[in-house]
Amino acid sequence: MGNSRALAALACSLAAGCAVPPERAERDRAFMRAIEPCQRQYPAVRVVGFDDHGTLYTRIPEHSLGELAGFERCAKEALKRELALRPFATGKLAATAGSASVPMQTSAPGVLVPVLINGMSATLLLDTGASLTIVRPAFAQRAGIKVAFESPRILTTVVGGQRLSIPFVRVLSVSIGAAAVEDMDVGVYDVLPALPGVDGLLGSNFLNHFRVTIDRQAVRVSLEPSRADAVVAREWRLPEWRQGDQWRMRWKSPTGGGTYVRRVEGEEVVDDVVHYVLKTGSRSLYIVKANLGWHFEKADGVVALRRTPPVAHDWPLRVGKAWEANYRRETADGDVRQIHRKCSVVGEPTLTIAGGVFATLHVACRDRAGNITEEWWYADEVKNWVRQRTASSEGERVDELMSYSFRQR
Repeated sequence: MGNSRALAALACSLAAGCAVPPERAERDRAFMRAIEPCQRQYPAVRVVGFDDHGTLYTRIPEHSLGELAGFERCAKEALKRELALRPFATGKLAATAGSASVPMQTSAPGVLVPVLINGMSATLLLDTGASLTIVRPAFAQRAGIKVAFESPRILTTVVGGQRLSIPFVRVLSVSIGAAAVEDMDVGVYDVLPALPGVDGLLGSNFLNHFRVTIDRQAVRVSLEPSRADAVVAREWRLPEWRQGDQWRMRWKSPTGGGTYVRRVEGEEVVDDVVHYVLKTGSRSLYIVKANLGWHFEKADGVVALRRTPPVAHDWPLRVGKAWEANYRRETADGDVRQIHRKCSVVGEPTLTIAGGVFATLHVACRDRAGNITEEWWYADEVKNWVRQRTASSEGERVDELMSYSFRQR
């Protein structure tokens, strides 16, 4: 008779802490490839497969049980290499990082604080005993944090001394008020299932960047950057365009793709407000000069689309800045919609696209449901957005810079 054996301890310590990994079929194929040398070395052990939690099941004849211990050791090392356990990134203080004092909540486990991760609001349990900041999978989905099968993992200790193996992903920014850290790794795991209103843990990889004071009488948490010059903020200022400046773009969506050129034709006063007039093919875009507010668009001289008031970002911009926009969108065929957007500056990434490599400022806007609807990446040297992503019911459209030129001063 065969003997079934499950490597449960191995799965719980290595396979995403017994959580269900994404793309299970891909995961299982990778696991099987990893332990293939072990199967050749111990041919009597037959691998049955992995369950939803990553637990490995085997069968082996009674007279060959002596091979099982060796196979387990071999499989453990192989899966450890496959899951690429390695240290996580603690990130760096944002150039704009400053002091912050925010209200806190108290709960049975401890102190709850409001946090922004990639511009999305979260409530996290402040946990100095956790080395890694961890968010629940539901929040990660809302914030656009995607865990791939090949995402690295870390063994970490959380509230109550529980030891877990957790996949982690690099995020653009984590902030409490002006206290902001960039390029930090965040774990994704349902670490607090008994607290449905809590989105995760705020661990030491964020907290160690600050001197943290918990004032229980005032019911506030204060953070002071550990670096004296961290309070110096970089501000990205409104660009100035001139007639003849132009940007060549390419676009792609589920329905097609192509290229176009957007050129500054000049300036025009509309309703006592100075506008830039940008030409794209047969269309003219009217942009408010004072704030780059997108006002209306003409097709062959007739207004085809209008936004009231003009939609603009809150210049000057800096990481951590947030604002809301409410406007009326009208089309020539009579379609009228009231739009609400909540926007924030989530980071300063370096972006590589067809037009070059640029230091950019990343702005994301969300609808009332918290879904990202538009994203922009702005570059000072280009004086414009070098990448734009727009989500709609028809799918995702991405516009990227291919080349640009400015009128000689």
